[in-house]
Amino acid sequence: MRRASRLTATLTLTLILLLAPQSSWAAGPTDTSMQERVDDVIEDFGGSQTGWNEVTWGEGAIVLTLDPTDTAPGSTPRAATAREVSAKCASGRYCVYSAAGFRGNKLSYATCPATYTSFAALHGKVRSVKNSRSSGTVLAYAGSQVKATVKAGRGASSVSRITKIRCS
Repeated sequence: MRRASRLTATLTLTLILLLAPQSSWAAGPTDTSMQERVDDVIEDFGGSQTGWNEVTWGEGAIVLTLDPTDTAPGSTPRAATAREVSAKCASGRYCVYSAAGFRGNKLSYATCPATYTSFAALHGKVRSVKNSRSSGTVLAYAGSQVKATVKAGRGASSVSRITKIRCS
């Protein structure tokens, strides 16, 4: 019963987070520090900061990893390491990215929601999808049209106009 309640809460949070209107932080990168970006996400959508560029909901069911290259010119060792980590999609999860080639801001999901998902936390756009689960499929849609079918262990590195995803 507790697991079902937690799953329901996680799915509800996902829908609230991803269907909420885009906020000022979603307008695009400026000279805003990473901590300010994280604080803005938490203020707009709730969640908990779990890393210097990471916000988590539902006890890790959903994780937003903010791309450090959006905030400052040049590169630092910390930013380079964060880019490598954010490009990966942990085993057992599926991920959507705001840029092609599995780059940009990333939303990572631990469970398959029963409904489609929108992407306000990625500035409303998805450009690549990765399925790091051992089985199942992730479908990426543009409206009602399937744009990509991503089998377990695979990814679609360049998709456009994705408005929702579904997994099975």
